[in-house]
Amino acid sequence: MLTEDFSNKLSTIGYSFREASPSRFQGAIKSAPPNKAEIVPGSVQVSPLRQMEGVAIDLIVMIKMKSGGSRTVNMQIECPHFIPKRILIDGKWHNIV
Repeated sequence: MLTEDFSNKLSTIGYSFREASPSRFQGAIKSAPPNKAEIVPGSVQVSPLRQMEGVAIDLIVMIKMKSGGSRTVNMQIECPHFIPKRILIDGKWHNIV
């Protein structure tokens, strides 16, 4: 699960994260479609960390904004001991745990 801090950091690059709850979908609420993020096919690479003590996952994400624009974001997720710890988004590290 993403932390609130990580959600705030994603919002700074134009992507908002909201957890789904049943009450959100009840009734006919008309609004602009949410931002969407899609992993660019073929962009995921998994590499071992320090003598196989975990992995680093590199990927490219295309963020499609509700305004109609899009943005490509390079990400690296560092998983020491196979547990996600921090994420590199466009050259800046963010803790996710």
